[in-house]
Amino acid sequence: MTAPTTDPQETLADIRVAAARELPGAKVRGRLSWRYTLVFDAPHGRGRA
Repeated sequence: MTAPTTDPQETLADIRVAAARELPGAKVRGRLSWRYTLVFDAPHGRGRA
């Protein structure tokens, strides 16, 4: 038995472009089965309020 899935609506390139726009310096790594890891280290002075 498998979980229901659908084809991805965004490409990994689309995700990288959006991450670069919203989170400058973010790193995106592609994983298996359309999964990805996004790592972002907020600069000092940003992030927690």
